[in-house]
Amino acid sequence: MKHKLYDVMELSNIGEILDIAKTEAGGHIAFRYRINDIIREISYAEFCHDTTSLLYAIRKLDIDGCHIACLSENRYEWINTYLAVLCSKSVFVPVDRDMTEEEVLNVLNHSDSEVVFCSGLYEELLRNNRDKLKRIRYFISFDRKEDEDGFLSFDELRRKGELTLINSGEQYPQEKRDPAAMCMLFYTSGTTDTPKGVMLSEKSIISCIVNALKYCKLEGSCLSLLRYSHIYEAVCGILGSLHSHTTICINESPRTVNTNLKFYKPDYIYTVPAFLEAIYQRIWKNADEMGKKNRLKNLLNASKTAKRINIDAGKGLFSSLHKSFGGELKKIICGGAPLRGEVAEFFEAAGIQIINGYGLTEYSPIVSVNSDTRSDPHTVGLPLQDTEINIINPQRDDNGEIYVRGPGTMLGYYKNPEETARTITEDGWLITGDRGRLNEDGHLIITGRSKNLIVFSNSRIVHPEEIEEHLYKIDYIKEAVVYGIRAEGGIRELCAEVYMDPEKQMGDLIEQTEKLRNDITDILSPLPLYKQISQIVIRPQEFPKTANDKIKRDELGL
Repeated sequence: MKHKLYDVMELSNIGEILDIAKTEAGGHIAFRYRINDIIREISYAEFCHDTTSLLYAIRKLDIDGCHIACLSENRYEWINTYLAVLCSKSVFVPVDRDMTEEEVLNVLNHSDSEVVFCSGLYEELLRNNRDKLKRIRYFISFDRKEDEDGFLSFDELRRKGELTLINSGEQYPQEKRDPAAMCMLFYTSGTTDTPKGVMLSEKSIISCIVNALKYCKLEGSCLSLLRYSHIYEAVCGILGSLHSHTTICINESPRTVNTNLKFYKPDYIYTVPAFLEAIYQRIWKNADEMGKKNRLKNLLNASKTAKRINIDAGKGLFSSLHKSFGGELKKIICGGAPLRGEVAEFFEAAGIQIINGYGLTEYSPIVSVNSDTRSDPHTVGLPLQDTEINIINPQRDDNGEIYVRGPGTMLGYYKNPEETARTITEDGWLITGDRGRLNEDGHLIITGRSKNLIVFSNSRIVHPEEIEEHLYKIDYIKEAVVYGIRAEGGIRELCAEVYMDPEKQMGDLIEQTEKLRNDITDILSPLPLYKQISQIVIRPQEFPKTANDKIKRDELGL
């Protein structure tokens, strides 16, 4: 079945997103957010006015063309700054709020940033380290009402720009950047010694926005769950939503997610697999504790049966789940890492469409995505238009290293030509570092990371992620990592290191280990002998993780 492509207005620059929105949806609500328990609503016309005012202020400060960093929690001012910088000739540098102080300083210096926009939460950090940030010309605080001690007031700065805008007759500045030049500089999490800054052009970001929206239509409102410094939220969640003229409801912090889902009642959300996995595990855990596991299975089977005859019974059968999402949620767009098929099937059966996709920062970021009309939850979808996927050196199971080529490819790593040359081939292929295969329908299936691959002494290859996916079916395993046991002559056996749910542990360590060994043997019985687990390690605490909630395998000494 051929998938339907939606008509999406093409763009030549990011500023056109605002021009089109102002003309076609000026009175529509662009943003909804809370300030001191008061809900504010900003129309598209007001947002365009605020952004253009700030753009004039940037010009007035003579910082247009500089590298401009932003360090803040999710808030309206972050988005206002983001769009103003993208519409200028400057380079936007989002700084992850979960970075350590050392990492923040390292990124600000490595990026050659000359301006930092920040919230009041980070003023002290920046003030105490001004002697280490000698390149910074201006610190601009979202929460400061007046200029003081080298920190400028964001409100006052934007107000000055607004006066210039009004005097110009509300004219939008006409000067544009080269669309092939760098406009954003994204740093990966955990950057301490050698930061890796990904340079993205306006042209590559536009290609991602337009082509992704051809597969997946956005309607109604969304709630921003991910950090705005996360490229997935910054490009797809913000720019994609703005080009769709939907309403973005701003979530202030991870602590307010549940409250805000019920309050704002979003129609769609962007999220990562860890979020859905946590909900999935919690539902099964509650069902088990209440003795309703079989009832839950029966509801899932009933919904799947109804769906086969084109009856969507999910919302009625799983009303409590829908209420926890606000009652209006229709679609979840999931990316950042592969989502387990059984988790996607659960939410689909519950009446919430799962659009699974794949991407990486180095590709602006979307490589492939399932479409609204042709979705396979066990895959990460079809490549975007004009994007090529090549599976290099496939093994007997057809899995190989994924190479990508197309308009989304990064310009390279900032001030690191050697790493750029190792990542982009001479003929333009981006080496993703991921492994996978294409199925008969052309959908991409991700099987793991190349650097995680386990190669036995007899040359057999194991993707640890495949085995870990089976282990997660054991309800008391909260986290798991599979790796090869090194011995003289190479790897011949596998070890599973797990962190168990503290609330589900029974008996002493010997009893726990015996039960775990038996359950792992049962769950892995369909797999060939060389994929069986020989050793088990039970961890006393969770695995170390990145800011994106991925286990840091490189810190485990594997």
